[in-house]
Amino acid sequence: MAQAFDYFGDSKDALRMLIPVMINEKNVAMREQRLQETAAIEQQKIELEKQKLEELRERKLEEIKLRSFLEESKLSQGADRLANQRDLVDLRRQQMENSGELKRQQIEMMQGNQNSLLELKRQMLDEQAKRNEGMQGQREVNMAAKQTAIQQAEERLKQSQAKAGLQATQANTKMAGQYASDTASVESLTEKMTNLAKAAEEVAGMKGLAGNFGIAGIAPNIPGGDAADAKAKLDNLKYQMSLDIINELRATASNQASGLGQVTEGEHKILQNYIANLDKAQSVEQVRSSLKSISDYAKGSINRVGKAYSTHWGGYTPPQRDSATDTPITEQAAPAAPSAATAPATAAPAMQAPPAAVEYLKQNPHFAEQFKAKYGYLPEGF
Repeated sequence: MAQAFDYFGDSKDALRMLIPVMINEKNVAMREQRLQETAAIEQQKIELEKQKLEELRERKLEEIKLRSFLEESKLSQGADRLANQRDLVDLRRQQMENSGELKRQQIEMMQGNQNSLLELKRQMLDEQAKRNEGMQGQREVNMAAKQTAIQQAEERLKQSQAKAGLQATQANTKMAGQYASDTASVESLTEKMTNLAKAAEEVAGMKGLAGNFGIAGIAPNIPGGDAADAKAKLDNLKYQMSLDIINELRATASNQASGLGQVTEGEHKILQNYIANLDKAQSVEQVRSSLKSISDYAKGSINRVGKAYSTHWGGYTPPQRDSATDTPITEQAAPAAPSAATAPATAAPAMQAPPAAVEYLKQNPHFAEQFKAKYGYLPEGF
């Protein structure tokens, strides 16, 4: 400092020279500090952007996987439906062939017995002619033997007819029982699927649904509040209504004699996938989307099951039963039904269409002619 004073010759001049240098050095240090702080902030922003990009990439991957899974499910469902239709056609053809073969055997048996009777009667006439010619004793013995043979042949014919009638009755009873079982299943599934679709639409529209997801879903629901009501109905749909339908579909699928077994086996797997997607949903938008898928599935399932029912049982009419004895009325005992050409236009329908068939017609009105041809009438409104 003394040298600086000596150099400049005055202390005031020295201070005036040193102060700007010190201020400049301080400003430089402050700028460096600000630059370091700015660089640190920019680095933090870059890290946050990287994190967001990574999260976005993971969400996109999940969406791609979900879409791929749904496409594979649709392809699998299409293949299953084609296979089911082919199996139903084969089964129906086999049933018709078996029925035709049984009737052919019965007709041949009856014709053979009738021919035997005719031959025996002809022989009887021959014997009578011989008896008239004077061979009374031996002819009477022969006649008695012939009469015994005729009686035995008539008895065999009656037994054959009774056996054929019993076999036909047993076959008709078995088919009628399966028809009644399938009809009850279709009616039950139609009602439950309709309730499931309505419940899914109702829950999706509830204002308290959003309170169970996101930040609002962290806090417990207030008993009796909108969020609690929505949660209760959503749980009832997932764990009671859907489980009941899945169990019924499985039971129907396990019945090998049913005409609905194959189509219901595919249906319960589809519903399980939709319920699994509903359980995985993390936002109220995803839940509403899953509920709409469930509602659309239930409505479509009614059509698919109804179509399988109509394909398998189309043209079949269960035999009438005697209310007093609870036994089928045979064709011989039943009065002759008027033909289509002679039946009056106002005649009552031969049978009442099952509710499942009426529901299927409402959703597919272009089948009105087939419905009328089968049941003899059209429901109100058609």
